[in-house]
Amino acid sequence: MTKQTKKNGSENRRIRFAGIDGISRRDIPLAATVWLDDLRGQSWISRDIIKIATYFARYMVQPDEFSMGLRHVESACRLESKQVIEALTQMQMFGAIEAYSVDDGLVRASLNLNLLLRLQILEALTRFAELNAIRRRDAKSPALRDKKRWAPPCPADLGKQTEKTGVELA
Repeated sequence: MTKQTKKNGSENRRIRFAGIDGISRRDIPLAATVWLDDLRGQSWISRDIIKIATYFARYMVQPDEFSMGLRHVESACRLESKQVIEALTQMQMFGAIEAYSVDDGLVRASLNLNLLLRLQILEALTRFAELNAIRRRDAKSPALRDKKRWAPPCPADLGKQTEKTGVELA
């Protein structure tokens, strides 16, 4: 490992996706969320695996080189080292992670982002882009920008007649 890769942090990530073809680095938090959501729906999942997977997903969103020490993972997930290793082994066996290691007190794992999950991420990115386009369009329209949004009546307004219908609300 060169000094340059140590500086920019790309080689210091303890948890990473095995492949992110078609997905940019800025979309990794979304990818972690999709990966975790898919994992939660699996029938083989255990409580220990959910704890570790959630911890990994948080790490993917905001990496911290000190948080992947085995003792730190044990403490954060409230598991013993044997339980952590058993959960990682089961995750590898079912394909949630491609590989893992626990060397020198550090946990490292390569999360598996299969083709279906990558498609879900790309679909979500497309929908987010569409929503942003609609939001920008609405922000430019004076009629929509100044339009008052509907809200349920306030309890203080109950019992009063509405101006348009003349019907009492209470």
